[in-house]
Amino acid sequence: MSAENLATVRRAFAAWERGDFFPEEFWVEDLEWHPSPDDPDTSAVRGRAAIERVLREWLEHLGRYQAEFEFTDTEGDVIVCMRALLEGATTPIVAYFTCRVADGKINGVHAYSHRDDALKAAGLQE
Repeated sequence: MSAENLATVRRAFAAWERGDFFPEEFWVEDLEWHPSPDDPDTSAVRGRAAIERVLREWLEHLGRYQAEFEFTDTEGDVIVCMRALLEGATTPIVAYFTCRVADGKINGVHAYSHRDDALKAAGLQE
């Protein structure tokens, strides 16, 4: 099942790169998105449409960017490392996401600012 979960997350983030952030075939309707613990001003959001609204607002604030994604299969959650280079910037913003997949769709995402936090959340570090 792990290879299937990894493939689902890869396809979902490939759609993200094209600007189609939450296509129905990859994300459950009642998706839960938890922001990084380092972002105390943002609370968890539930529902694919609500999360897409929040994400679009955030991306409009950031402006144009080029993103690269790297995936790590943990035999449970899939960890996604996103490196986003904002237009005019020389250093990318780096964020990590643990994606939980069930029945072929992503049903939960937790964001982290640091790789070690994502690894620990996925059970790969103590």
